[in-house]
Amino acid sequence: MLRKFLPQTSLVSLRIVIVSICLLYVAEFVGCLSHAQVSQPLWIILALGLWLPLALGLWLMKNIARVVAVVVHWLLFFIIPIGALSPFAAMDNSWGRTPLWVLFSVVVVLGAANCYVIFMLGKHKDQFSPLRHKAV
Repeated sequence: MLRKFLPQTSLVSLRIVIVSICLLYVAEFVGCLSHAQVSQPLWIILALGLWLPLALGLWLMKNIARVVAVVVHWLLFFIIPIGALSPFAAMDNSWGRTPLWVLFSVVVVLGAANCYVIFMLGKHKDQFSPLRHKAV
């Protein structure tokens, strides 16, 4: 019964990846709305214009959402290490007295998760429906 509400794919691993990505994007949506103020509509635009449609598109297995998700995760793959391990973050004391090995381990785990998401979305692109169906 629960299966009909999950993304319609024949692969269980892809279904798990899509559900976890959608949960991440919904958490980002809620985070953007919690930062939103009347004077800063950029957070509302980001929440309603990117994270919610992206989560919904992936849940419905649309190809355009898959492409956007791959681009987002490639950006995260490069931005997370630069932001976490930069000398500017160390100068600002962003991480407090956190040991360097903890930062490296967090970056490696997040990078591996991003690589796995990119791999799964790239390998199983035939499971996603195109934006428009081809004319016969």
